[in-house]
Amino acid sequence: MTDAKAAELLSREAVSYLQVLLLRDMAQRAMGEVLSAVERHAAARMRSSRHRATLDLVGAGHVLDLGCEIGVFAKAISARGGSVLAIDMRPAAIELACQFFPAPNIEYRACDFSQLDSRERAFDSMIFLETIEHVEDPAATLARIRQFLRPGGTLILSTPNAVSYHEVLRQIARLWPSFRTDRGIRRLVAQIAAETPGSGTQEDHLYSWTWETLSRLAHRTGFRYVDHRRVTFGAPSLPLGSRRVWPFGRRELTFLRPLIGPFCQTLLLKLETVK
Repeated sequence: MTDAKAAELLSREAVSYLQVLLLRDMAQRAMGEVLSAVERHAAARMRSSRHRATLDLVGAGHVLDLGCEIGVFAKAISARGGSVLAIDMRPAAIELACQFFPAPNIEYRACDFSQLDSRERAFDSMIFLETIEHVEDPAATLARIRQFLRPGGTLILSTPNAVSYHEVLRQIARLWPSFRTDRGIRRLVAQIAAETPGSGTQEDHLYSWTWETLSRLAHRTGFRYVDHRRVTFGAPSLPLGSRRVWPFGRRELTFLRPLIGPFCQTLLLKLETVK
């Protein structure tokens, strides 16, 4: 039946109602696809060695998750009991967290850590993953974190390893052509000057950390070492025109841990406040 014939047989009201039904059906299918994508994202996150190791290090009690994104990790922590305050400066991320990863013992807030009420103290544990490389004053940030922890409270801190095998290869592939000539250096500086702050990507990194420098910062801001994990052994990628390829696939190469453990991609430390 042609559209014109259908229009002749159906009233305007019936056509309008049919449109609503069809749109509703399309919306339901689209939401189903969104839910599947979110579930795949959450499963991939929790399969990563970084998130599994972090979950092992987090203690029970009252936990503050700084930069919680859409709440995948906050939900995993909440399943172990205790309570979680999960914050992120992006309202859209908090909206998704409330929609997809709610729990009775999780409170989500859209705010920056600097906006958190200083009267909210005595957290048993705080999680600060892949963020310290972005902050303008790392020492001041850790000092403020310490204020929110109870005596003997713990901080789980992670950041990219500046001397990881992955980062060294990336620097060689990306920066070596630029540094061969003075013109290349000027071009690189111009590209950095044109960047938009707040991207949350590597282009927004202000600091690079090693085991040595991160441990020194922790010690000088009132923390002491408790434990660590060597995590994330991602397969290196290579640039190919405007895209990247992974010659060894995109799965973690965990068999490399015994060979190049100190040069893993992610530094993960468990720290404790000094009484």
